[in-house]
Amino acid sequence: MKKKLSKFMALAMTGIMLCAPLTVNAADDDYAEGTTTGSGNVEGILNKEVFKVDLPVIPEDGSDDTFNFILDPQGLIKDTNAAAYDGASFDSKAAGLYFKNTDGTDTWYSAQSDYLKAINMSTVPVDISITAAFGGTTKKTDNKDIYLTTDEYFTDDTDTTLFLALQTDWKDWVPFDAQSWKATVSQTLSAAPSDAYYVEYDADSSEYKYTLTEGYSKFDAIQFGLYGMCNMAGDWTGAEAVAPEIEVTWTLEKHVD
Repeated sequence: MKKKLSKFMALAMTGIMLCAPLTVNAADDDYAEGTTTGSGNVEGILNKEVFKVDLPVIPEDGSDDTFNFILDPQGLIKDTNAAAYDGASFDSKAAGLYFKNTDGTDTWYSAQSDYLKAINMSTVPVDISITAAFGGTTKKTDNKDIYLTTDEYFTDDTDTTLFLALQTDWKDWVPFDAQSWKATVSQTLSAAPSDAYYVEYDADSSEYKYTLTEGYSKFDAIQFGLYGMCNMAGDWTGAEAVAPEIEVTWTLEKHVD
């Protein structure tokens, strides 16, 4: 009976060994290792610095008449109810100098020109400088010059004098200097708000783009125009052929602290 039990135990142990997982026994001075690799891929680098300024569109053919003006030192237009202009409306408060103003189909004349507008749509601040230069004193007819003054009341002035100013945002003006015949305004326009642009993926070009939000309008801007008056107490005889000119220029560049 004892001999049979021994045989049974031997068979049982053999079954256990067959069912056990295969393991590797290594001595203390042996080792095992494995290796794999991975690589990084830059999704893209998007330039989010945008320089974009919306400037007045001036026709190249010289047809723009925003800063053209009429001098009427004797008040002939008022006395004839603007008969030479088909009865057009002239501002009664203007003092002998008129710019043509247009709003849709309506036209009238006043001492204030229409405004031009510059809008900063950039993601960075932009410096704008606007200069208006007068060329009237270079034109002579019968020894008549047209001069500039910084006195809008023409106090004790009986000369052929104009008061001209560069005006911004409907309120502030800078008179033309009587010596340099220029007026300059400089201003920094703030960068576009953070929600003005958004990131999008263009499947056609397989590129990311920084895109202006459609219809966005919360940009910093500046409006500028001219204001003028004529000395109606002056003797303008002989100055009829004088053709004074005004040149308005504007420059913009990225603001640097």
